[in-house]
Amino acid sequence: MKRLLLFCSLLCMSAISTFAQLTYPAAYNLAGGSYSFTQWNSTSPAGTYPTNMIFHRYAITDGILSSPESIDYTLGYALASGIKINGLGANGIEFVNSSATQSVGMAVVALNTTNRAAVKVSFTAQFTAWNGAAPTLAPFREWALRLQYRIGAGAWVDVVDGVGQPVEYTTAGKSVGDVQNFTNVALPSAVDNQALVYVRVKYYWANSPLGGGSRPQVRFDDLTISSCPSSATPDRLVISSISPSTPSSTSTFNVTVQSQDASGCSANLNQNTDIALALQTGTGVLAGTLTGTIPTGQNSVTISGVRYATVENGVQIRSSVTSGMALTAGISSPFNVLQGATSIVGTNLVNKVHINKPLRSFTITATRPDLTVDPSYIGTVTVTQVSGPGLISGTLTRAFSNGDRKSTRLNS
Repeated sequence: MKRLLLFCSLLCMSAISTFAQLTYPAAYNLAGGSYSFTQWNSTSPAGTYPTNMIFHRYAITDGILSSPESIDYTLGYALASGIKINGLGANGIEFVNSSATQSVGMAVVALNTTNRAAVKVSFTAQFTAWNGAAPTLAPFREWALRLQYRIGAGAWVDVVDGVGQPVEYTTAGKSVGDVQNFTNVALPSAVDNQALVYVRVKYYWANSPLGGGSRPQVRFDDLTISSCPSSATPDRLVISSISPSTPSSTSTFNVTVQSQDASGCSANLNQNTDIALALQTGTGVLAGTLTGTIPTGQNSVTISGVRYATVENGVQIRSSVTSGMALTAGISSPFNVLQGATSIVGTNLVNKVHINKPLRSFTITATRPDLTVDPSYIGTVTVTQVSGPGLISGTLTRAFSNGDRKSTRLNS
């Protein structure tokens, strides 16, 4: 009896160990160049993975964002049904889930970033199909592909964009065939100069517990992870962005100037360096704020309040050093300046209100002469009182966003 119990115990432990298998790949050294994943064939043997990458899966049906990775994906890449990761050849891979007791999943890359900085990630995601009949009644099952990183054995952390939102592709509101390219998403400086960093995309059920019916399938492809030397030497200026990308002729715009090395990597300066903007190509006049400073130990400055009042295509701006480090001047890519707003229009205004009660929200829109909205308009709108014995209060000034601004905090 004791032998039988011991045998059963060992057998059960073996089964648990097999199920709980969770491994990670060897690290790719970014000092040797950018990491790239662009292809995975359906004929790839089960249990094999792209170089320096592995696929994980959940231990539950329809894994959600908080669900941990539980087991390596060891199935094939051309299965007829069930949960699977399809190999799509030159189109990468495709995550497919069903009502099975496990679900996929994650694609994980291991990196060595020793003496590397400015790590950036680019990839493509696409809503490829429904696993079953397309649902006709909302709410649908919504899935998302979120970008995350982890340093060594630390916790997984979401990668966020410039306004603090997680970087992810979601099927919410999308149709089959929708594709999105994520380009040069910057990872935080915490991943710089690390012996081991993991980067993954996590495919998860985003509207749990709502939604039913078929599950969306999502493609993941064209992954590139680039970096720069930690000690790059700057020799040039580059105008890295103009925002909005198509400025309005009646409002200001922002110009970001960056110091870079010969390979195009951002490189910190060893002294304060003053920058001046000038018109390179165009028939109008560049005006507004045209100077800025890149501080010691940094590599960029955003000059706000630049103005170009002429409606014109193919405008270019030049950035030059006026004092500080000797750097080659940078010239922007051509951009178009569109007719800007010349008036504002209020909608949803009320003609009767209650004393000391908030007004119903209303919208002020910046409009062009043809009464279309100017989405590139940058400025503020202020509500003032022109008549009446009382006083208005609340939020009276708001900045425009995409050509309009909704007011919700105005009392009479």
